[in-house]
Order: sequence, then structure tokens, then C-alpha cells
Amino acid sequence: MYEIEMTQERIDKMVDKRTLLFTYKGDMAGLVSGEKYSRQDLAKAFNVSFPFICSRLKGHTIATDALFLSPKAPKLIMFAGEHDKLSSGKSYTFKQLGAVCGLGSNAMTKRLDGRPQCTPHDVRIRGESHRDSTASSATFSGRWLKRKLV
Repeated sequence: MYEIEMTQERIDKMVDKRTLLFTYKGDMAGLVSGEKYSRQDLAKAFNVSFPFICSRLKGHTIATDALFLSPKAPKLIMFAGEHDKLSSGKSYTFKQLGAVCGLGSNAMTKRLDGRPQCTPHDVRIRGESHRDSTASSATFSGRWLKRKLV
């Protein structure tokens, strides 16, 4: 029978041939941009599970930071303006902005409508109208009073 001597160098070569390596481009601490890393190394560096890394790297040869960011990470919106409870230039989550004006995070998301910046107008208290409500209701009822009944 033919036996192959298994040295440590030979074992290392076998592991390298079987392991898929991905070129990393980014600025994550502990990883060097331009170096090649295995999926296991990337999972440890980003502190995520191995299956998550495998699903994100499917069809890719270059690993970037954007591939591994959690989709559930809170989006931050910068506030610009003057407000009692908020400081200008600081970033807040939708939940924090909603708590200031008595709304939920979903309502605050809809109120901002995809804008990256929040103004004092957006953080008005729930129920306050941004228009003069008496003027608009007067014109609305005025239209119906001018119409004939028959």
C-alpha cells in the first residue's frame, strides 16, 4: 500500500486549496484592505454567523463592508434647526425623533419621506397642523355654501 507522509506544510496547502478566499476592500478594524480572507475569518471579524457571511458573499469575489452591515441597524437622521429637546447638527434615530413629537418611528419615517435631514417643522407636536386650519376650513365650507341645493 502507498502511504503519503502528512507533514504540517502539506496539510496547510490542502486547507488553502479547499478554502475560498475573498479579497477584502474596506476599513474594518482587524482586517487589511486588499488582503484575502476566508469566510470564517470574515465572520469572526464582523461578529456575524458563518451562514450569514456565506449568503452575503454568494456571487461575489470582493468582500466590502456594505455587504455585512446589518439591515436592522438604525438609520440616523441629522437634525438642523432650533428645538428645545434636540441639538442642531446631531444625528437621531426615527424612534428618538418620534418620541420628541409624540409619534411612532413609522410615522416619523413617513413624515420625513426619505429626506436625510430633519427640520423643526418635521418635529412638530402630534396634532399640530403646519397650516392655519381655520382658513382652510372656511374656504372649504364657503365653496359648499355657494352651491345651489337643487
